[in-house]
Amino acid sequence: MYNAHVWVNGKFVGNRPFGYIEFQYDISDFLKPSGDNVIAVRLSPEDLSSRWYPGAGIYRNVWLDIRNPIRVAQWGTVVTTPDVSQTSATIKVETTLEGSTSDGNVTVEYSVVDGQKKQVATFTGEVNSGELVVSADSSISNPNLWDLDSPNLYHLHSTVLVDGKAVDKTTTRFGVRKLEFSKDSFELNGRKVRIQGVCLHHDNGPLGAAIY
Repeated sequence: MYNAHVWVNGKFVGNRPFGYIEFQYDISDFLKPSGDNVIAVRLSPEDLSSRWYPGAGIYRNVWLDIRNPIRVAQWGTVVTTPDVSQTSATIKVETTLEGSTSDGNVTVEYSVVDGQKKQVATFTGEVNSGELVVSADSSISNPNLWDLDSPNLYHLHSTVLVDGKAVDKTTTRFGVRKLEFSKDSFELNGRKVRIQGVCLHHDNGPLGAAIY
């Protein structure tokens, strides 16, 4: 999991020394338009890092994403619910794009779908010339609140359009809930909740990647 070096067709792309967070490289400039392309990844535990011997390799998923030149950035969608009640909720979205927005009229269309796959809201965010961040908001009626015993989730479908043509689409899961912290309590949806739990490291020494 540690100290990844990446090459494409023999050319060095980058180094990721940390192993706990996923990373992404744009390899467009390193690819050959025809023939085989070779992606090589080297991972190596370094000196004084013997604790990592159970996981010195690739043990998570690897994807090759083929994207449009104008697209939603990695982790580029942020959804918040600033106003929540039993009867309505405000959905605020901020989308960061990558690429140039000067090649056409760029908009982002949003669709909110509930757990029963029913569309409950649609709205559009406009992209100003030269800007890569889109902000938009909408509201939904009688929201299914996320709670401990009922972890209801919604799906936000974000579609990027250039001159009316869809060029990229992402889906973001989110829950509608209200969180409040004070000096002596935590409230979820207006109800005091005690925070309980333990911290167990994923690595259990000589027993490998496991927990008790």
